Amino acid sequence: EWVPETIYPIEHDEYFRADVAVFFVTLGSMRDAGNDEKDTAVIRLLDNMKDRRKMYTIKIFREKGKIALYESKITRSFFFSNENDREVATFEDPQTLQRLEQDYVGFWVQYKYEEGYGGQLSVGLNGAPFSPEFALVKWTDTSTSAIGSIKYM
Repeated sequence: EWVPETIYPIEHDEYFRADVAVFFVTLGSMRDAGNDEKDTAVIRLLDNMKDRRKMYTIKIFREKGKIALYESKITRSFFFSNENDREVATFEDPQTLQRLEQDYVGFWVQYKYEEGYGGQLSVGLNGAPFSPEFALVKWTDTSTSAIGSIKYM
């Protein structure tokens, strides 16, 4: 689960000067067999090397309809590896949860990196304007290790 086996390329949009993607998620009804309140959809955003040392993660939780962004890292010592998801931004919406339990819901992702500023990650609902101002959740990675470009999810 940490680095996905199935990946999809992310496009760079010159008009927005950003890496962009769309994905769809459904959590299904709580009454369906096998579903429980801990269900979570996990979407990893990777650079062109699919580097496990730094990636961004979008998690969509059944619990409270929470949508969260994470800075994810794997660090290794000689014998052990340490996986770390650091939550950096969240949004909770019972209406979105209700939609996720009834059908597939589309989301857009936009990642824009600017030298000296960092990388801004935004996630919004399909149908909302494709802009960080209309995102459900957004975060700017201002660290020196901010990913220059997202190539896979």
